[in-house]
Amino acid sequence: MTTPTRADDIRSEGACGRVHSVPMKVFVITGGSDGIGAEIARQLAATHGAQAALVLAGRSHEKLDAVAAQCQAKGAQALTVAMDVADESQCRALVEQAAAKFGRI
Repeated sequence: MTTPTRADDIRSEGACGRVHSVPMKVFVITGGSDGIGAEIARQLAATHGAQAALVLAGRSHEKLDAVAAQCQAKGAQALTVAMDVADESQCRALVEQAAAKFGRI
């Protein structure tokens, strides 16, 4: 598999050696540092592999980084954002960071 040239596409070789784009799926997961949120992230990474772009949000940066590493080991890309979803400005910043990294949500 080759390196993505755009944030929303992954280029890969098909059986005939032709290169084609595979749309990247971007997922925003709040509460992604622990419990159900972390497990959803791991399951998405296992299911979608390199086609998954995960935006993991939660309060603990250390826990987010640990979950991100597990997801990256399955081929997914990950962005971690330590934040509080009760703060609207932090939610807006999360969206901006996700769009800047992956080109869309």
